[in-house]
Amino acid sequence: MPDIASRCFLLLTLFMLALVTNVTPVADLEGTATQSTTVVSEPEEHGMLPAGTPHGPIAIDGNANFSATALLEGWLGDGSPENPFIIDGLEIDLEGELGDCISISNTRASFIISNCNLSGARSGGRLQGAGICLENVINSVLVNNTCNSNIGYGIYISESYSNTVTNNTCNNNNNWDGIYLDDSRSNTVANNTCCNNNYMGIRFHYSDFNTVANNTCTNNEGFGIYFFRSDSNTVANNTCNTNTDDGIRFESAHSNTVVNNICNSNEGHGNGIFLYQSDSNTVVSNTCNYNRIGIRLEGSYSNTVTDNTCNNNRIGIYLYLSNNNTVTYNTCLSNTEHDIYFDQSDSNTMESNITTESYYGLLLLGGVLLLLPLGIVILGSRRRTVSLNGYKDNIAVPAGYRLVSWFRKRRFLNHVDVDETPEPDSSDQ
Repeated sequence: MPDIASRCFLLLTLFMLALVTNVTPVADLEGTATQSTTVVSEPEEHGMLPAGTPHGPIAIDGNANFSATALLEGWLGDGSPENPFIIDGLEIDLEGELGDCISISNTRASFIISNCNLSGARSGGRLQGAGICLENVINSVLVNNTCNSNIGYGIYISESYSNTVTNNTCNNNNNWDGIYLDDSRSNTVANNTCCNNNYMGIRFHYSDFNTVANNTCTNNEGFGIYFFRSDSNTVANNTCNTNTDDGIRFESAHSNTVVNNICNSNEGHGNGIFLYQSDSNTVVSNTCNYNRIGIRLEGSYSNTVTDNTCNNNRIGIYLYLSNNNTVTYNTCLSNTEHDIYFDQSDSNTMESNITTESYYGLLLLGGVLLLLPLGIVILGSRRRTVSLNGYKDNIAVPAGYRLVSWFRKRRFLNHVDVDETPEPDSSDQ
């Protein structure tokens, strides 16, 4: 009996162990699906680093690689427009090593890069040395990132469309540009700060139909904002002051709209806004003060320059070898050499501009018109004491009356002379 009991106990133990270790194929498939869902919805349970934790560089190439990296990193999202991948809060400093802090290329996945601090990237070969480098991507959003002190670019975007770059800071000696777009269309670059870079604040190269708005691009070693062979862009409400070269410059760039920008105190070549060999652009309601030249056109045709303020420059508005432009309703005051100057430029329309000469002329005319009735009133109110026979009399003769009398004497009117000789005094008889 003991042997039978021992054998039963042994068989029961083995049966229990078998139940614990056995996993059916169906259960395994369901577990995998559950795990995939959990990675997307609860990344913190799978090793996602807290914001600001130092991280190595990230390089993604293609849709499959993006999905695999997102799974590994525990990033939110699935890459669809409704649920983009989210790369947030990374701290990447390459400390001068070759490469980009974050590089994403050749993907149609939607993604957001936000709140990252990216620095120290170095360019070399095909590597751009950028805080963020995007090549051949669409529908991405770059927001609230700091991309300073890279030995290349703050943000570099190439052959990419319909992306949004907003509220990023690209300052402090990025060796090239704060933000650079090459061969990229229909992007929005707004509310970024690009200051103290070693070349340009924001640069567009062969890039059309972009919106560039509310950016601050100051104290850069080159241009504040620069467009080369880039057409049909809207440039609005940007501040481009104290750059070494021009505030905003267009070169071989056509059909752009430039409105409500502030471009003051730019040194070097020193133009507030410069159109070089650029046609059919509209430059309206900009402020360009304290530059070498406020607004300059050279070799540029059929542009409209209207309602701009260009004061305290050497030259307010300057056209050189530029024909068929319209320059109207601009205010150009207190410029040291010329308010508006056309040099070898024909068939331009210039009207209704306010210059120093016209301003003081209008001011003088307005003063005369204002003071004339006041003077008549003052003169008309004066009283004069006249002396008759050596004695002072109380007779008050209004000067206005005398003025009217003066005019009357010169009209062909009959009048009666009044003998004003006093009658002899009876005492003299």
